[in-house]
Amino acid sequence: VEAAPTAESCVNLGLEFFSKGRVRDALEQFDNALELNPNPTEAQAAFYNKACCHAYREESKKAAECLRIALRDYNLKFGTVLNDPDMAPFRASPEFKELQEEALRGGEDIGSGFRRDLKLISEVQAPFRGVRRFFYVAFIAAAGISTFFTIPRLIFALQGGDGAPDFLETAGNAAINIGALCRYCRARGFVFLGKQERRRADYKYLS
Repeated sequence: VEAAPTAESCVNLGLEFFSKGRVRDALEQFDNALELNPNPTEAQAAFYNKACCHAYREESKKAAECLRIALRDYNLKFGTVLNDPDMAPFRASPEFKELQEEALRGGEDIGSGFRRDLKLISEVQAPFRGVRRFFYVAFIAAAGISTFFTIPRLIFALQGGDGAPDFLETAGNAAINIGALCRYCRARGFVFLGKQERRRADYKYLS
């Protein structure tokens, strides 16, 4: 007795048809898979491979519709669209540019997948960013507090009088604290600018 088709078996059969150039038959199988209560992974595969079929037939609008659903509802990575050779015809279309711009704008429909790819790249490139940020903030806070308490002592030293601290010593401490504060703030600024440059590079990489 022949087993009843499942979403998985339909996807696999569709892939087999597609590899043989039987695009119409492949599309039919992917549609069948979507009617057989697929799980999220099977639904993603069905919609994405439907998009590949439409791209092959240069039906860019239909391909974009399938990709939008896969990106929005089934956690498809935008990088897959960018790297798959089967998507080459679609990437040359205006519909791809529109989809890409929507992702870059961070729209609710498909922007989350694009932002997820950026976040993954960012985390791989800078896995201890949170720890570094904590130390930057801690050092800046410590230097700021120390400067806050040193400035009144410096003013008191300038005024002179009984009990006034030594001016040269107090001025030296103030200079050290202010210098440290400026140095940490400057370093934090360089980190921010570097982060912005990396973000632009990541956008370029994913684009």
